[in-house]
Amino acid sequence: MQEDLKDKSDSQLESWFLESLAAEHMPLDHMLALLNQLIAGGKAEIVNSWTDLLQEELKERGDGTGMFRLIKTVSKWRQADPDFRSVCRNALSSVFKDRIGVGFIAAAGFDQNIHVMECIRRFELLNELKPGRFCYEKTWGFGVVQKTDDFYQKIIIDFNSKKAHQMSFAYASEALELIGNDHVLAMKHSNSAGLNDLVKNRPAEVVKMAIRDYGPVTAPRLKELLVDVVNDTDWKNFWDGARKVLKNDSLVDLPAKRSDPIRLREKHRAYDEAWFNAFRAEKDLERLFLLIDELESAVDDPVLIGQQWKVPLADRFAFMVKGCFSGSPDKLIKVVLAAKIFGLDNLGAGGIDGPVITKSLFAPEQFLLALARLPARDIGSYIAHMSENDQQQTADVMFSLIPHMSIGILNEAMNFLFKSGREDDCAEFFRTKLMAKNAGPSMLLWVCRNLDRVAHWGLVNVSELLAQVLDDIKDVKSGDDLKSQNQLRILMEQKAWIEGVLSMMTPLQRSDFVTRINAARGFDDSSKRSLLALMIKVYPELKQVLSGKDRESGGAEVSPRGRFTSWRSYRERQEQYRILVEKRIPENSRDIAVARSYGDLRENHEYKTAKEMQGIFLKRQGEMEEDLKAVKGTDFAGMPCDKIGMGTCITIRRPDGKEQVFAILGEWDRDEQLGIISNESRVAKLLEGLAEGAKVDLPAGGGANIDEPCTVVKISGLTDAVRLWVNGTAGDKKDSP
Repeated sequence: MQEDLKDKSDSQLESWFLESLAAEHMPLDHMLALLNQLIAGGKAEIVNSWTDLLQEELKERGDGTGMFRLIKTVSKWRQADPDFRSVCRNALSSVFKDRIGVGFIAAAGFDQNIHVMECIRRFELLNELKPGRFCYEKTWGFGVVQKTDDFYQKIIIDFNSKKAHQMSFAYASEALELIGNDHVLAMKHSNSAGLNDLVKNRPAEVVKMAIRDYGPVTAPRLKELLVDVVNDTDWKNFWDGARKVLKNDSLVDLPAKRSDPIRLREKHRAYDEAWFNAFRAEKDLERLFLLIDELESAVDDPVLIGQQWKVPLADRFAFMVKGCFSGSPDKLIKVVLAAKIFGLDNLGAGGIDGPVITKSLFAPEQFLLALARLPARDIGSYIAHMSENDQQQTADVMFSLIPHMSIGILNEAMNFLFKSGREDDCAEFFRTKLMAKNAGPSMLLWVCRNLDRVAHWGLVNVSELLAQVLDDIKDVKSGDDLKSQNQLRILMEQKAWIEGVLSMMTPLQRSDFVTRINAARGFDDSSKRSLLALMIKVYPELKQVLSGKDRESGGAEVSPRGRFTSWRSYRERQEQYRILVEKRIPENSRDIAVARSYGDLRENHEYKTAKEMQGIFLKRQGEMEEDLKAVKGTDFAGMPCDKIGMGTCITIRRPDGKEQVFAILGEWDRDEQLGIISNESRVAKLLEGLAEGAKVDLPAGGGANIDEPCTVVKISGLTDAVRLWVNGTAGDKKDSP
């Protein structure tokens, strides 16, 4: 408002306002400011009267821009008035009379049950959609307005993924977001080379631009928002580079948790008296850990800070020890290590007594619990700290815990034990476990990854080792054992590794290994086929082991047929696929996100493990999709019974006179109790095409790796029990992927 109006009386202000209404160029800014001042002074009656006069004048002049500015001003004090929406509609309709204006008013919702402020927002947005204006829509992304179609009431927009996209006025007013020329997506459009240079050389600036544009966002959300700016394959390098700079930027709040948003600060962060007072008042343990991590990352000399701010730091360290002493050795050791960094880990009654706390952690159950819960980046520091206090005891405790360790912890433990002169003890321990055949998945995985060490130690031969591996992975595990099992499967499917172990075997051992793989229950059919194909490619003679001996006379070759399985097994596989896609893969994505939050990925075992699991899951997803397309469900009705094939029951007689019944079904069908076997099994392939009375060599059973002569006694259709099984629902295998 003009300075010379501030001291005028109401009558003088009225005279000025009436003169302004008659002026050729109305001082609208000052007139609206005066209305705001009068309403703040409680003079609503005068304001309403003058507002009506101004509205009529704007109507006479046909001033749409002025009328909308008046409505926005009045909405500050009349938005709660239920009649104000219709007032707005009438006022706008009096000046916006062309088809576009009428369409904008209707699309904004002034005739609908929509809050008047939302109607005003929509109308303003529609009026801003001029050709060349940048906008954003959550589905289509960045766009440039091309034109407004007044006849069809559409906005024509060029989106990156769809040019000349037509959007109704109503939808555009709801869904579009206007973005300025300095927006990161606008820069991508107008100065792509400049933005690419920022992405490559100054990634932190790109992150800050995005936060200015979108507001506080989490790291995962930031990746989604910048999907058109940073390629997915380049994201890791981009984010690592940005994060290093942002951690030291006092105008950026970079949280330790990926689930917390990154924020820009209005002023530089200072670790001063106010900060430490707030720190000392904090009572939430998780928040205290985050603040200590932040302080440690931000200061150059933690020990100096520890001396300058000894009282608040020591006070909170002591508080944290009390809060996490019972049942949380991982948090306890984090407090000790943090206090140690600030030079405050041995203050006795004045803070925390690091040596006493450390001594309590030598209890094996506490030691292992801390190892299991600490992030991978902290395990080395933990072991080093314990060793500094008592290397011998640290080595003794870790040696005793070998059978209970996950693979990530076991790697660290073995490195430490070797450096501590305990390699001979480790060799003897592993030898004892392998000879007794009770080494767990993590121990077996460590041995398989360190075959040169196995050879140096003179443990079991490779063939015996892999036999134990196959026996182990067929059992259902959980937790860390399950992760080690899956990593064992990954290792066995790696070309270089399998070639190496096969080269260490004799021909007889290789044949035995192929037979074991073919019969193993620890692999799905697709993985098993891939592994066998890889082994045969390296040693083609192994194909004879799988094909079995030549059939006796009376056999007949059966022409290749399609791939089939029972409806029961097909539904089970569909359910496994659903669990994989809807549960396992999302859980793995969350595991990767959590592991990323731990920091440096080069030493991040959780991240590497989660990424390995991702590879397994995505590979399995693709294989299962292919299998579900290729394999057809069937009830095996109408299958011929003159010769052995799918959909037949066969009675065979063993050399000792005992008879055994098999029911040959499809690829994924197995049930030992009912004698159901897959048509892809070795027994089924040996029997395929034979007639009653035929002779055939079949595996003797009982685990012996020999064949014995058998006779086909009877061939018939499926029994009622088998048919009930075929048409049954999926069994209890929901979590098998």
